[in-house]
Amino acid sequence: MSIYLLEYVDSADLRRDVQKALNRGESYHSLKSAIFSADKGKFKVKTVLEQEIWSECSRLLCSAVIYYNSYILSELMKDLPENERAFFSKISPAAWNHINIYGRYVFSSSNELDIDSIVRSLKNKVGSILKEKVQKSYSSNGQTPDSLQ
Repeated sequence: MSIYLLEYVDSADLRRDVQKALNRGESYHSLKSAIFSADKGKFKVKTVLEQEIWSECSRLLCSAVIYYNSYILSELMKDLPENERAFFSKISPAAWNHINIYGRYVFSSSNELDIDSIVRSLKNKVGSILKEKVQKSYSSNGQTPDSLQ
């Protein structure tokens, strides 16, 4: 037996960290699989080169989704007090339920994505949810956080 295996058996923290890492990897592969098998799972390539290009394109799209999500989560958390950030720690940047993978996309210079307005809109929506969650967690302890007074 290796020392690592013994530590793994002995440490609940290590097991939890390993499970988190595995879940992160599975989230990424789930996103990549959804992108890779777009168009109802029809794989329309004929050569090995086309297969490699399609695989790399799906990897690029995964990276774009993860960057987009990470940017939004970072912006949402930027101005929050520490006690309200825990809400976002459970959200994976590899989440893709809000992305329309099978949609039709039109790209033009007049149709630019304004990510800052998306963040402002989300801050307004999430702010009230966070306030309510924090208030509930403190009220169960008989306290009121300074940020809610």
